[in-house]
Amino acid sequence: MRKIDRVKRRFVEAGLEIALYGHPKYRRYAKEADGKCKIHLIALCCSPPPEGFAR
Repeated sequence: MRKIDRVKRRFVEAGLEIALYGHPKYRRYAKEADGKCKIHLIALCCSPPPEGFAR
């Protein structure tokens, strides 16, 4: 019942689209790895493993 009440309140306050789909997501995350870091990781993954290791 509480969820129905919340949806009804959102419908009255913000409209049908917001009540059905929620607020649009504006948060953007900064990329943790740049191009140089990605190139290094790909080269590391594709290279043969060190001696004594299978991977």
